[in-house]
Amino acid sequence: MRDKKRIKPFLERLEKVWNKVPDWRFGQLMCNVLNSMPTALFFPEDDEMIKYFENYFKELI
Repeated sequence: MRDKKRIKPFLERLEKVWNKVPDWRFGQLMCNVLNSMPTALFFPEDDEMIKYFENYFKELI
């Protein structure tokens, strides 16, 4: 079973990412980032997934 304590830090990092584009709805955020991923969404671990989000905005903004 995965550690529940991983969720809050993940959401805090996601919040920082989302604050870069506050006009985007959650669905927009998810679609834009997830559609840019080079791998199937099922496989990345949480730490890898948040890096995709953070890197998406490093390149965009």
